[in-house]
Parts: sequence; C-alpha cells; structure tokens
Amino acid sequence: MEGYVYVMSNKAMPGLVKVGFTTGTPEERAAQLNGTHSPHPVVVEYSTHVPDARAVEREAHLRLRKHREGKEWFRCSRELAINAIKRAAGDLARNEFSRVEQERQQAAYQEQARQHREAEKRARDEEQRKAGLRIAVEQRYGPRLAKCFPSFWSVYGWSCVTVWFVIACFPGATFMGGLFGGALLGFILAFVAKGVLDDRAMKSPAYVAAAAERQRELDAIDRSGPPPAPASSTSTPAKPTVSTRATAPAPRLVRGDYTIEPPTGTIAADKSPEQLARERAARVNQDPAA
Repeated sequence: MEGYVYVMSNKAMPGLVKVGFTTGTPEERAAQLNGTHSPHPVVVEYSTHVPDARAVEREAHLRLRKHREGKEWFRCSRELAINAIKRAAGDLARNEFSRVEQERQQAAYQEQARQHREAEKRARDEEQRKAGLRIAVEQRYGPRLAKCFPSFWSVYGWSCVTVWFVIACFPGATFMGGLFGGALLGFILAFVAKGVLDDRAMKSPAYVAAAAERQRELDAIDRSGPPPAPASSTSTPAKPTVSTRATAPAPRLVRGDYTIEPPTGTIAADKSPEQLARERAARVNQDPAA
C-alpha cells in the first residue's frame, strides 16, 4: 500500500513520538489528529514516501518494540524513531521530510539573507562616507584651483576696452555705435580669450600641483576601508589563566541513560623526580629497614 510513514510529536505528551503510516499526506493526517481536541497541535517531525507503507510501519514498530507505550506511540527520541523508519525503508524511501532539517535550512537561509542585508548596508554606508569625504576634498581644493583661472568678467572688460580702442581708430565711427558694437564684439572676443587663457592656466605649475594633490587624496579615499568599530567602553579585567592539567573533565552524557559525574576532589598533579627522591630519602631515614 503506497503511502507515507511518519513520526509525529505532541507537547502534551513529552518524550513520546507517534510512528504510523497514511495513504494521504502527513499534513492531512496531522490535521485529523488535531481535530481530536488535543491541547497542543500535532507536529510532523519526519515523513517519507514508500511503496508499501504498512510493511515499513510494521518493521519500524518491530525495531522500536522495547519503547512501545501504545499502539503507535513510543517513548524514545525522534532520532531513534526516524532511524528505525529509515532502516525499515532502506533504498525505497522517497521525498523525505525532516522538520529539524527544514528549520535548520530556513535558519541558514535567514542568516544568509541577514548577512547579505548587513553587507549591503555596510556597502551603502561606506559609499556615503566616501562621498562625503570626496565632497570635502572638492570643497577644499575648489577655491585654490579657481584662483588659477582668470575671471570671465575681467577678460570681458579688457576685451571691450580693446574693441573700443580699435573702433575709435575708424574716423566714421559714432559713439553709440562704438559703444554697443564694442560690447557685442568684446563678448565674442572674451569668450575666445577665456578658453585660451583657461587652457594655459590648466598647464600652469600651480594648477598641476593642486590638481595632483587633490587626486592623491581622492585616490586615498577610494582605497581606504571602513573605519574600525569603536572599542567597548566597559572592559572586563582579564581572568588569570588556570591550568586544566589537574582538573577533572566535565560530565558528559552517555546514550541518554546515565551521566559520568566528576570526582569531588581535584586530580593531583604529577610529582617531579626531585620531589620523589626527597620522599624516598625521608622514608629511609625514618625506617632504615625500608
């Protein structure tokens, strides 16, 4: 009979797991069990699809017979019940589901997403920090570089004076015609002269030096990393290092049945050869027959 063999648990019955099979889905079976007025919902811990669900369930029950508490309930860990089903199903298990594994994968995915969001936020914060530093550098070097270029209005003024002087050399020129004509021709001449003077200013030693310094600072900003995190203001004093050679190991759990308790005292440290020789000499002095 094709179906699912499952392991379910319920908080109302701690330490017990239900091992059964269903021809539907484990979720549908859990919904049926939840409709029996259980104080806590039934949780699907594990399920797998097999060709003969009844036979796999029967063999799993046989493997768990020492832990049986009811028809389909066993007092054992979920891992033990899952292992019994896996051994009973063998290579026929398909579409396996494990709640713990799913939660682990979801937790790993959420942690990865959280780290990705934090990395993006750090990248944005770092880019904003560098943008602020770049603006500060541009503001600091802007006036210094601007001094290397002549003002357009000064160039325009000298251009107008030059054009008016040239117009005045013509005998038939009128005052108003020379005034407006000089202003218009002076603007054109100033536009051309400003471009020539700007090209010369960009090749001047002062501009080249200032531009090089600005570029070095901008490159240093691009190469710089994020600032280190501030150290904690409250520092705890370092604890003295204690040797673990003469201490007992921590208690460990053995198959969930019993624990190995540590000894009540401490383990004596090994004696040096000199100390052993002194003790033997003292015993000989106390008892010459020794």
